[in-house]
Amino acid sequence: MTFAKAKTSPSQLKKKDPHGGTKSMPSKLERTKHFPEYIFYDGPPFATGLPHYGHILAGTIKDIVTRYQSMTGHHVTRRFGWDCHGLPVEHEIDQKLGIKSREDVIKMGIANYNEECRGIVQRYVSEWEKTVVRMGRWIDFRNDYKTMDLNFMESVWWVFAQLFQKGLVYRGFKVMPYSTVRNKFNGKVYVVAESRLGELPVEKAKKALPDGAIGGSENSNSKPKASGGKAKNVETYEILDKYTGASLVGKKYVPLFDYFKDYADVAFRVVADDYVTDDSGTGVVHCAPAFGEDDYRRIVEFSGRYVKDADKDIIQAVKEKGRLVKSGSFTHNYPFCWRSDTPLIYRAVPSWFVAVEKIKDQLLENNKQTYWVPDFVKEKRFHNWLENARDWAVSRSRFWGTPLPLWISEDGEEIVVMDSIEKLEKLSGAKVTDLHRHKIDHITIPSSRGPEFGVLRRVEDVFDCWFESGSMPYAYIHYPFENVELFENNFPGHFVAEGSIKLVVPCAKCKKLEVEGLAPFKPIDQHILQKSSNVLDQWINSATQSLVHFVRQEMDALDSCKSMAPFTPFFTEVLYHNLRKVSNGSEESIHYCSFPAVEGKRGERIEESVNRMMTIIDLAQPDFSVLGKRLGKSMGVVAKAVKAMSTEDILAFEKAGEITIASHVLKLSDIKITREFKPPSNVKAEDMDAKGDGDVLVVLDLRRDESLYEAGVAREIVNRIQKLRKKAALEPTDLVEVFIKSLDEDKANLQEILESQELYIRDALGSLLLPSALLPPHAVVLAEESFHGISNLSFAITLTRPALVFKSDAIVSLYAGNTKSAHGLQTYLLTRDHHNLKAEFQLGKGKIKINCIEDLPPVDVALGEHVFLTVGDYFSSSKGSI
Repeated sequence: MTFAKAKTSPSQLKKKDPHGGTKSMPSKLERTKHFPEYIFYDGPPFATGLPHYGHILAGTIKDIVTRYQSMTGHHVTRRFGWDCHGLPVEHEIDQKLGIKSREDVIKMGIANYNEECRGIVQRYVSEWEKTVVRMGRWIDFRNDYKTMDLNFMESVWWVFAQLFQKGLVYRGFKVMPYSTVRNKFNGKVYVVAESRLGELPVEKAKKALPDGAIGGSENSNSKPKASGGKAKNVETYEILDKYTGASLVGKKYVPLFDYFKDYADVAFRVVADDYVTDDSGTGVVHCAPAFGEDDYRRIVEFSGRYVKDADKDIIQAVKEKGRLVKSGSFTHNYPFCWRSDTPLIYRAVPSWFVAVEKIKDQLLENNKQTYWVPDFVKEKRFHNWLENARDWAVSRSRFWGTPLPLWISEDGEEIVVMDSIEKLEKLSGAKVTDLHRHKIDHITIPSSRGPEFGVLRRVEDVFDCWFESGSMPYAYIHYPFENVELFENNFPGHFVAEGSIKLVVPCAKCKKLEVEGLAPFKPIDQHILQKSSNVLDQWINSATQSLVHFVRQEMDALDSCKSMAPFTPFFTEVLYHNLRKVSNGSEESIHYCSFPAVEGKRGERIEESVNRMMTIIDLAQPDFSVLGKRLGKSMGVVAKAVKAMSTEDILAFEKAGEITIASHVLKLSDIKITREFKPPSNVKAEDMDAKGDGDVLVVLDLRRDESLYEAGVAREIVNRIQKLRKKAALEPTDLVEVFIKSLDEDKANLQEILESQELYIRDALGSLLLPSALLPPHAVVLAEESFHGISNLSFAITLTRPALVFKSDAIVSLYAGNTKSAHGLQTYLLTRDHHNLKAEFQLGKGKIKINCIEDLPPVDVALGEHVFLTVGDYFSSSKGSI
């Protein structure tokens, strides 16, 4: 296959239009300025990165819909926007200048830092323009908006002030994962964490799993202690008693440190919470509610230390108090900051919140009134997100962003919110030309309570950049300071196309939202088809009107019109100019044309008749009656000879294409050949079925195909296993072992099916399907269920956690035939955390040394020789069968 070189290169297109077609857009806007407005919200991308395929996809959707609306009688303003604030910009500057902490920024000066940020914000603007223009998108770069523009920031202030005045803003604390390098907290949805030694000095309570089993125990060298859950290190203890976490609730305990002994009357008690698990550890965890001024003032012993560096000192302090049972390292989940690659800590961070939960019902109602494509986003994803919405922490303790417009007195009793630059200038007497921190942080406001109450100063926080993006519908036209009539006559907007993560709360009132999918579009110019009495001409005209009707329906619904996907604005423009040569089109560009309207020329009867005619042409062949006039008296002789033709004669005739009968040459078109099905003698009539139409014959073999039957059974088994996993509340990443047992008398049938479908089942499950005969007695069963009448089979499925399998003889040989010692080793290995045991074997290249069991000599345990980590490993190494 060869490929022709494109006849029109990007450089040639640029010669025709240096702006890639965008210079034509102002003309189009001028032509449609008196048309009804179609409001399109174009969410701003970050200007600090290059455009990628996601941007191109979203841009294509936006361009298709706005072009269509412009061609169907609307005035569509399309301004490009830039998201200029936030951590992406600060991260770039931190890397460039080697900034590691907040103190580094303070040292160089907020003004210098912010100006550095301003300087790189539009570093990639030219690359964006080049890419967007090449893809043929009509968008206005000359009148773009930026979130760092004074007008935009002022409108953001106004939006926040409206929320504040409605009582929807408050200051509070939330315990969040906190980056000690970037001085910023991360959303909880991004991290999972476990042990944190740095919280022990400020511990105020213990939390226990309510239903977890906890045992009191003692040994000859220790005081009574608690043990339970899945302990990672096992020693010999005598169990004195067993009780649940719920039975401990309210009981007091002696804290590890006495920094907060003054709070003993309300602290140092056991509470219960379901988030505590017994997957590892004892089923009891410590609880340190906050890191506040109290903690900073009281705990001087470890002050000034980086939290992770203090771990060893804290362990030593606990040991000196005689409270340390055992310390060690093990692998576990812990949250890391992806930007600074440093561990996060949990701390209570002061923040300003928007009380989203107060208006949740209103948001859900707005969502119902919003048209979504695809609709499952409305009913599921976005609805569920709103249903579970929590108050939004909109402030960030950073530098490059829109500052919060809040001025507060020193005693916190007086708060003034600014909703405009004019108000700030009026109350402060200062001239304001920029709203960034280094331009307004020094501005103070006299207290309205009198000079003795001092002045009000601005809070140091800036807005979360998502709040700025969500304010776009107001801020990009500087509402309410300009364009009041335009906004109030057209809010909420008609269309926005963004990834679901960018559809923030203020945008939830848009009339039409498109989140995913593609709504391709083919620009069509209307060329005059002269009236004709010819049936096919009428059919062509009617089919064209049906196409226009269909495209309009699909585009108005923002649905997918797949047949139009390959077309682009460039292609249609070239096509239009080629047609213009013969049709005398008056418009300079196809994009100045109106989209064709349905003009009542659809002829459904004509279209149906032509479709039926096409079907007849495809299937029908002339009968002997056609030959009557040509053959005359010879017709009878010819007909008799044709009827007498054998199957071999007919096949030879089809191959040759003609046959001579009674001196007449007959072609394939002269004889109609029909086919009838006769089942083979060894096949029952009810096992076959056939249907013919002309020379087409479809034969169905109704007998059961064993390979299809076995594949169907395998799919049914996999389906039942997946449903059982869901019933057991297992995550897709949870590792389990699956066992199956036949409940039929003839167990060989199921065995044969599973053997033939082994590859499919293993790929579908991600693991082997194991025979129930191998199910160890010590395996932890997660779920089990019996199924009957599934493709005439009955079987039972059992799901378990990965379980060790021992080669008993090999383990006994480690202890010179001492079965009691061998049993002790097995018991020890079964009490180990499976994940950590696997890691130790990997580290030891398949071997580990066991030397911690009292009264037993050290031994080397090898995978595959003495033990298998899973039943699946054992099964794979053996030649067992189901």
